[in-house]
Amino acid sequence: MQARQVDRETDFLLQLQSENSFIKGIVGWTDLEADELAIDQYLTYLDQVLEQFTPQRLMFGSDWPVCTLTATFDEVCDIMNLYIGKLSAHEQYLIMGESAALFYNIERV
Repeated sequence: MQARQVDRETDFLLQLQSENSFIKGIVGWTDLEADELAIDQYLTYLDQVLEQFTPQRLMFGSDWPVCTLTATFDEVCDIMNLYIGKLSAHEQYLIMGESAALFYNIERV
């Protein structure tokens, strides 16, 4: 992924953060010209998203099947699990489903 694209994505999310008081998703992207997954770029991006939105306003999702152009779905999940491993169990629970359940007013399974 080009550094400029990361900057554009980050700027866009920061703009959204100020426009909505409740929740945003952790947004992923696929660089269609990448030969391999640039995990460090994703982790840097996630640092910025987490700082701006907090776990209470984030939910995990994927852009499957588009993500499979650069990584398998399991690899996408592995990146997220690697990243949120530094968070408390409660914060991980929020990001991986509870925030979505609260937002959409559905019962978690």
